[in-house]
Amino acid sequence: MRPRSRRSRPTFTLAALVLAAVASYTGAEPPVDLGNPPQGVFIDDWFIIELQGGKAGHGHTTVTRDGDRITSRTDLKLAIRRGEAEVRMNVEQESRELVDGTPVGFEHTMTLANVPVRMKGKIRNGKVRITEEQFGVEREKTYPFDPATRLTWGLLLEQHKHGLKPGTKYNVLTYEPSLRPDAPIETRVEVIGPEDVDVLGRRIRATRVRQIVNIAARPDQPPAAPGPAGAAAAAMMGTEITSDAWVDDQLSPVRMDTLLGGLQMRMLRASRAEAEADGKPPELFLSLFVPLKGKLKSDARRVVYKFSVSGAEPLPDLPTTDMQRFERIDDRSARLIVKRSDWNALRKAPPDAPDAKPPADVGRFLEASLYADARDTRIKSLTERAIKNAASPAERADKLRRFVSEYVSEKNLSTGFATASEVAESREGDCTEHAVLLAAMARAAGIPARGVGGIVRVPSPGGQSSDFGYHMWTQVWLHGRWIDIDAALRQTECDVTHIAMTILDLNESSLADASLQLLPLMGRLSMEALETDK
Repeated sequence: MRPRSRRSRPTFTLAALVLAAVASYTGAEPPVDLGNPPQGVFIDDWFIIELQGGKAGHGHTTVTRDGDRITSRTDLKLAIRRGEAEVRMNVEQESRELVDGTPVGFEHTMTLANVPVRMKGKIRNGKVRITEEQFGVEREKTYPFDPATRLTWGLLLEQHKHGLKPGTKYNVLTYEPSLRPDAPIETRVEVIGPEDVDVLGRRIRATRVRQIVNIAARPDQPPAAPGPAGAAAAAMMGTEITSDAWVDDQLSPVRMDTLLGGLQMRMLRASRAEAEADGKPPELFLSLFVPLKGKLKSDARRVVYKFSVSGAEPLPDLPTTDMQRFERIDDRSARLIVKRSDWNALRKAPPDAPDAKPPADVGRFLEASLYADARDTRIKSLTERAIKNAASPAERADKLRRFVSEYVSEKNLSTGFATASEVAESREGDCTEHAVLLAAMARAAGIPARGVGGIVRVPSPGGQSSDFGYHMWTQVWLHGRWIDIDAALRQTECDVTHIAMTILDLNESSLADASLQLLPLMGRLSMEALETDK
């Protein structure tokens, strides 16, 4: 039997953000001549990673010179809890550069449940060629690579060039392939000044440096217009993450605080013994539930919600879909009108109706991908079984949903995020596994499909729960519309508690993309049911 990979959504994105942070703040202890560093290991740092006040893991960074090459290596060990289930992840990343900071290449290995996913990158002539490998299967893609982009060593050189004078500001392009393989990440840096900071109970004098990382936006995007609409547009253009680092005179970080929406991440310089000491992983499932104000019945046909956010960042626009329409009130609140899709009309529509054939721009949602491999022989076989004797696209979609709801027989929260091929073999998982398997099977059946990330009312005995939890389901293209369908909750016609927050095309970077769009809302969102229609 082929081993199974398990990707935890929060843990995956936390790992990528830690890697980006480590790359941004790696310091050299004296006496190191950065223009001509010594051969061998000349930086060796350990650090603790905390999330929501709990120890989520630790990391170890080394920088080594071998001839004219500099290799920066970071090893991370991370864990979170989802209810009572614990998900662990190991990440190893290397970046290779010349002594002058010119990028050469990188390697990235992420391991869950003893199954590694490897990514290798070669940088040459303004391009980066990335090879991703899992289970012996390789996928290769090539992207443009801006020569101004800096990896770990180049960033350290850039920071030393600008120094630590209070008020100093500069921009730099960084790169984290697990977040954005196709483009650099724009980072704005400002030196705040020296101050005392607590590090594991010790007061340390260090210089505070603020960095604002715009993960999703490309550097050449124009600024957003002023006002609520512009603030929301800026939120949608890119996920801005602000970190405050306290560094010593050699730019070696002693502490870094990062706010991820309502989640607080902290990295602390430590000894090896302190870093490797046991801790209790933070809980990131039940603690992120969103309570609902007002009464709501799941059999309602239409509901008007009001959403608002706390904190400084604006509420981003939520997607408008066949089920929901977004109406902004101001930069911090909005109404969302949610109604059920008319499945009776979809079932009655003739299979040869003019809108039955998807347009060209929807065709990419029929393609096989890492997460939804419609060419997988097992998935194709399951699809043939599921849609036998189905006459119309709507009937095929319904049969696929029912099949997946039963086929994934081991329901649990410990799986995290598996590919459709892995779910087809293991038959286990939670909402994400149901969603990707249904999407892959729909594509195999000739129905364009994609994923949806959002929140849904959490089922409870008697159906009286007023808490909403983060969730994933599927959309299929039927008669000119994207229709929501949920295999995990056994709903072909999704109820009005399904709130879409991000759309996933299920390509190689969609997991990180979705997590980055959801993270700024976690712990900040409040909601109220204003109107309910039967």
